[in-house]
Amino acid sequence: MKEEEHLVRVAITPFLQAEQDYRYILREDEFHRWEAETMKDVKGYKAGQSVYHSEKRWQPPATDSMPRFS
Repeated sequence: MKEEEHLVRVAITPFLQAEQDYRYILREDEFHRWEAETMKDVKGYKAGQSVYHSEKRWQPPATDSMPRFS
């Protein structure tokens, strides 16, 4: 029974990750729209651009750390 549960978990993991990625992208898009609206009067500011200037490596976000702006 444990092996069967393990195999099921391994089989559905990509689908669960895809759902989490999709939710992250939706929140990220919503955040960028909010950021662009909020910072529209700041000269030279680009919504979505990293303020740390470290484009060498992408770090995945912590689980559910993106704020919601609904």
